[in-house]
Parts: sequence; C-alpha cells; structure tokens
Amino acid sequence: MTEEEKKHQKELWKQDRIRQRHEEWEKIKGLGFGARLQYLWDYYKIVLAIAAAAALVVYLIVTMIQGSRTETLLYVCVLNADELDPDTEHLQEDYIKARGGLEKMQNMVFDASIYVNPDATGTSQQDVAAAIKITSYVGAKSLDAFLAPFNVTEYEQEGGMLLALDEILTQEEIDALGEAGCLYYAKESDQEHIFAVRIDQAGVIGNYDIYGEEQVWFSMIGNSTRIEETARLLHFLLGEEVS
Repeated sequence: MTEEEKKHQKELWKQDRIRQRHEEWEKIKGLGFGARLQYLWDYYKIVLAIAAAAALVVYLIVTMIQGSRTETLLYVCVLNADELDPDTEHLQEDYIKARGGLEKMQNMVFDASIYVNPDATGTSQQDVAAAIKITSYVGAKSLDAFLAPFNVTEYEQEGGMLLALDEILTQEEIDALGEAGCLYYAKESDQEHIFAVRIDQAGVIGNYDIYGEEQVWFSMIGNSTRIEETARLLHFLLGEEVS
C-alpha cells in the first residue's frame, strides 16, 4: 500500500468514526433522561468508573494538599453536647473574633461529634468509636481541650488524659475559682493538682445551645502542644478579655 493509499485509508477511518459518533449522539438525544443514564451506564460503565476513580483521586490529592497547608491552631472536643445540632459554630466564630481573627490558611475546630458514657461497658459501637477517635487524636497530638460534664471530665482524668492546670492558672485565678467551687482537684503522683475548671457559671457557654443547664467543665489534654492558645480559650469562656 502506497503512502497515498494509507493516507486515504486513515481519512476514511476518521470519517467513519465521526459518522458513528454523530449517529450515537443522535440516538442518545432521542432518549428520555432515565433511558439516557441507562444507555450510558450499559455502554460506558467502564469509562465512567475510570472517570469517577480519577475524580476521586484528584479530590483526595487536593484535600491532602490543602490540609497540609492549613495550620490548626486549636482542636476542642465538645463532649456529650445535648443537642442534635449544637451551636459550636457560633462559639467558634465568637472566640476567633475575640482573639483578633485568624490568618489565611489557619483554622480551629470545635468537634461536638463524640459522646462518652463513663458508666458504659465500652463494648457498644458508640463507645468504641468514641474511644478510637479520642485515642487517635491524642496519639497524634492534635487534640487540645475538652468541654464536658463533670462525670465525663472525671472519667477522662482517671484515664490519665488531662493536663494539670496548676501552672496554667495564675494564683489570683486559683484563689477566685477555688473560692467559687469551680476547680476540680485530683491526686497525681501523691499530690493534689487542678485538672479542670468549671465554666458554665461565667455565663459565656450559656450563650450557645450546647449543654443547657448542665455543669460544664474545661480541661486540657496532657500532651497538647498548643498550651497558650488553649489557655486563651479558657479565659474567653470565663468571660475575660483575650487577645
């Protein structure tokens, strides 16, 4: 076959493919919406599956890149919130505003998705999920603080999860909060230490539909690497000025 004949044959194949695509498109246009989807699935499911997989890979890569570029300044677990949709979003917004905002690619997280039951056997799906999530966060040093009812706070302290606050609070704060009965003391290494501060009496947390009339205690995670920011949140929840 000469070069001229090869060129002519390629042109014929090209025209034939164009004609086939045109006929196929005309056929698809004549179908109803449901029939179109079925047709595409029947004849192009492999292509669609590959396209969907490619889109998922791109999404995951973009998400990972964005996550690697974002600095989390604070991660708070709001444990046992008693509402289906607790108003942690406004709490987060108000705190960010009070501290002077965030820079680009910085964020904070107030996570109200975890429920801890100190009286449970620990074998239910909810108990296991809560334990895994908290343990993973602590192991990754990504968790900074708990907001929780007293029995949950006590439970987490007994599990060795919390940081002693003796050096975090000033002596004036210790005296004032202690006199008001808003400090939780517990023994560690045969010494009494402060492990949590009651914050509901200050009135700030009551501005949000999170705990209702229940006592709310603030505690820090033992291996938190963001002590200064976490202490700033405590002062905000106590109704003090932050910057």
